[in-house]
Amino acid sequence: MIILIATFQAIHGKSYELEAAFRGMMGPTTAEQGALEYRLHRSLERNDTFFFYEKYADKAAMDLHLASSHFAVLMEKVQPMLAGAPQVDTLEFLEGIPERG
Repeated sequence: MIILIATFQAIHGKSYELEAAFRGMMGPTTAEQGALEYRLHRSLERNDTFFFYEKYADKAAMDLHLASSHFAVLMEKVQPMLAGAPQVDTLEFLEGIPERG
């Protein structure tokens, strides 16, 4: 299982427009084979900072997402709204508590 955490910071005044663009990824990503979780978060301390928590069955599934046309379109659309390059961390899941309601 592969976990990807991506951090994005909006430029001043673009936070809600960036959020809307990110929300548009939920539908297409849900249909991807091997995409197990895809969650968008906003920082409570920094209203202009967003985090994606993504879980994939394996590296091939993650690579499929990153190579998808909807991901390419998103990145092109959001680039002018970003304060800098996103920070991306790819993690190997080791152990944890399953999600509880």
